[in-house]
Amino acid sequence: MKKWITPILALAALIIVTGCGSSAEIISKGLRIALTRIDRAADGSYAVSWQVENPNVVHYVVDHSEHKIYLDNVLVGTVSKKTRQGVPLQAKAEGVDPLTPAGPAAVEKLTQAIAQGQSAYRVESTIWVLLADDETSKSNLVSTGTVALGTK
Repeated sequence: MKKWITPILALAALIIVTGCGSSAEIISKGLRIALTRIDRAADGSYAVSWQVENPNVVHYVVDHSEHKIYLDNVLVGTVSKKTRQGVPLQAKAEGVDPLTPAGPAAVEKLTQAIAQGQSAYRVESTIWVLLADDETSKSNLVSTGTVALGTK
């Protein structure tokens, strides 16, 4: 009988550990942040147009979010969204927010990408999904694609 207790306890511990560590991943499963455009204004500021894609059958409310944007694997800046945004079920929510450049090298990379008209991107996002009242669940998302760049 003692031969069976150790494997059973090990299996139970494994089930508990794997079951507890992934609630944020389950909550945000399927959500994707996609960049649709980056524009430079005449005053030198940058604006990022983006979408939150929700293929799920539940409505989400993103309480706030932070995004690191890379063009061709170079960090060009960050976007910090402090307001809540609803994401309808099986739909996309769109937004335009200011980009804070990551420094002179980032501005140079953005200038090069604007001259080319498009660039490969990676966006590393941290989102806080509203669960109930003021309780949130923090999730990390990574998305890649190609984004158009231009001037306004």
